[in-house]
Parts: sequence; structure tokens; C-alpha cells
Amino acid sequence: MTQMKFGDISQEDLALLGARKFMYVRPMEAVAAQALFPDVRGLPTTGTVYVVHGANGAVIGLADSKNAARGCAIAEKLTWQSLH
Repeated sequence: MTQMKFGDISQEDLALLGARKFMYVRPMEAVAAQALFPDVRGLPTTGTVYVVHGANGAVIGLADSKNAARGCAIAEKLTWQSLH
């Protein structure tokens, strides 16, 4: 087996390694979420929306509460982290 030094892997490859194991939740103002996701129906017009990302930064989904975002992690058997 060839050993690899940590510096030999790109940030993109490192993120892909955990893409299906880890997720993070980032709060976003509802107005900003509407601008970023104009095709999503039913987004709140005020308050906070929680954007669920895979470890590689890809958006997995949107939730109207932290608990709903955690539920997504549990349902998908992912480890989650909340970011401020």
C-alpha cells in the first residue's frame, strides 16, 4: 500500500471524501435564501432559513428550523455540524 502525505491531497478531494458522511448547517436570512434559490416554493419571507450542505459545500437542502436540518442528517445517516 502506498502511503500518502496529508499535503498530497487537494482540498477538493478531501471534501469529496466526506461528502456522503458529513454535512453542515448554515443559517441564512430568508431574504437572501429567496434570492439564491428563486425556484424553491414556500420559503419564508422573514426570519432564518437553514441551508444544509454536504462536506464538499454542495447544497443538499433547505430547512425552516435547525431541528428540521438535524432531522435531515439523521434520516440520511450523516454526521452534522452547525456553523455560525
